[in-house]
Amino acid sequence: MFQCKKFLGVREFLISILILFSLIFTVNGADLNNGLAALKAKEFETAYNELKPLAELGDERAQYNLARMYSKGDFVSLNHSKALDLYRKSAEQGYEKSLNNLGLAYYLGNGVKKDYQMAYMYMGVAAELGHKRSMQNLRIVAGEMSKKRLLEAKIMIEACVAKYFIGCEKIKP
Repeated sequence: MFQCKKFLGVREFLISILILFSLIFTVNGADLNNGLAALKAKEFETAYNELKPLAELGDERAQYNLARMYSKGDFVSLNHSKALDLYRKSAEQGYEKSLNNLGLAYYLGNGVKKDYQMAYMYMGVAAELGHKRSMQNLRIVAGEMSKKRLLEAKIMIEACVAKYFIGCEKIKP
């Protein structure tokens, strides 16, 4: 009986948190679907105004899409540093598109030093999560690496997953 009451308390707490978050989103007036629709329509100012508050609250999809805006210079100034910061925040929540784009940044050297092992690690984690484009990208990156460095990168993937995607940029072979 005691455990049941404890469980109900946890359940009520979680429901309260959900209500709180819905109120926050309503108060801010920001809406992810409106932001995504605005991006698709190339209405970048509207997209920015919808996505930014959500990204600040930790929404991984909003962070990813805002990062893309910074990486392309859509409405905002081109800023690879801000894009990488947002991609990392989203990636640390396991968002596979952000993991892939971090890999691309390392592969191309956009805002970071070009590093094929880091590129392979991030793309490999995204592929593990089912991101199809990452699976294709892995073959390209692997073609740039020695067998030794490729094996080390595969070990780095395991380490990143084991850390639940947090702090993966600090993983070294």
